[in-house]
Amino acid sequence: MTPDTTVEPKHPSTALNDAGTGLADGGGLIDRDSLVACVPDGRRQEDLVWQKRPTGTYDIYANLFDACGKVGASFVMTVYEAQGDMPNRSLVPMIVKTGRVAAIEANGGAGNATYLTTYQFQ
Repeated sequence: MTPDTTVEPKHPSTALNDAGTGLADGGGLIDRDSLVACVPDGRRQEDLVWQKRPTGTYDIYANLFDACGKVGASFVMTVYEAQGDMPNRSLVPMIVKTGRVAAIEANGGAGNATYLTTYQFQ
């Protein structure tokens, strides 16, 4: 992943293959764009998932695309890492951040996001 790569629903992958159609080298992919066009999907969750364990340092931000007529949105950001060997492998929460983004901060993806933390994958 290049240092300036931003992953968001409009750009849901850390890397595409040469044809631009799929993930290259086990990159990360956002699994869904929850509440797209303010239509509830029943999940209210978005995950960035890697096929292979990432390495490097990542800055993590929260960005409110659209407040959908609400006063804002609460969020929980959790970084999980797989630990253990199969069949006893499990996802372990490494860091958890919670917060709230006000409706006035909604920017349609064109503005600055709220910095949450930096995480180092080893």
